[in-house]
Formats: sequence, structure tokens, C-alpha cells
Amino acid sequence: MSSRRTRSGGRSARKAERTRAAVATVPYVKRKVPVYSVAPEETLQLIETNADQVLAEIGAELIVAEIGDEEELLTLAPTVDGILTCWKPVRESVIATAKKCQVIARYGIGLDNIDVETATENGIIVTNV
Repeated sequence: MSSRRTRSGGRSARKAERTRAAVATVPYVKRKVPVYSVAPEETLQLIETNADQVLAEIGAELIVAEIGDEEELLTLAPTVDGILTCWKPVRESVIATAKKCQVIARYGIGLDNIDVETATENGIIVTNV
């Protein structure tokens, strides 16, 4: 079992190195990713503790929505490169406003709170993590 961990850890390290190398070849662009949904307390603590450091390595900034209502999302959407949500809906109006958005991710199961059809029509990748 420990040999699996070693091999797996080796693969992860190689994958992380390839990712860093790929990011290094992309022209510097500061990325903005808003978090729209309230998350469990331990998740918020993890995000607050690690996000700035991890995202700074790739020139990204995490924007946490204060309320997460549609009005706030419409205000944030035009400046973001990606949207991360859990429970809050990402509707057509938000997607239409997010002209720079490249990905919408739900941290949870399913995509029922994301207008996948509109996102796809706009060339935005939709996923869950």
C-alpha cells in the first residue's frame, strides 16, 4: 500500500509540475474567481487560509460574494474569469453578463443550479468538483 502512495504521490508531483509549466507559458493575466455560495465553515477556513497563497502562484484572485444574491452576482460577473458555486444558482442573466468567464464549477454533486445550456452556448466549460 505504501508503494501505491509513493507512486501516486510521484504522479501528483509530476502533474503539478506540468501544470506549473503550462501556466508559466501563458501570458500573465490576473484571474478572478468569485465564490457565490456559502460553504461549510471548515471549507471557508480552508479557503481563507490557503487560497491567497495558492492563487497568487498563478496570478489569480479569489472574490467571495458577500450575499450571493442575483444582483450581487450581476455586479461581479463582468470582471471574472471563472465562477465557483455550491448552492446558489448561476442563471442565464449572470452568464450573459460574465463575458470573460471561461469556467463555471460547482463544488458539490450535480449541475442543476447552473444554466448549462446557456453556458455551453457561450463557450463556457461547466463542471463540478
